[in-house]
Amino acid sequence: MIRIPATFARFLSIPKIPTQTDRYLVRQARQGNAEAYGEWVHKYQSLVFNVCYRLMGEQREAEVMTQETFCSVANQSWSPPVNQGN
Repeated sequence: MIRIPATFARFLSIPKIPTQTDRYLVRQARQGNAEAYGEWVHKYQSLVFNVCYRLMGEQREAEVMTQETFCSVANQSWSPPVNQGN
């Protein structure tokens, strides 16, 4: 599982723990709801691309990495971290 360090998450202005809405969208997408998947991708595509671009330094490589990231979610090889405080 990928965890984003708190300092890096603050730098990127993203929450360390996904929201309930994010979990719902991912769960619905995994059950075949294309609309939920599209909404989740739309919500995070710019952020994911920007991180990938910072890591890769090339637009085409960042685009490929972004696509692979979202495919991983669709293929259930990634799961959002569970908030242990709930």
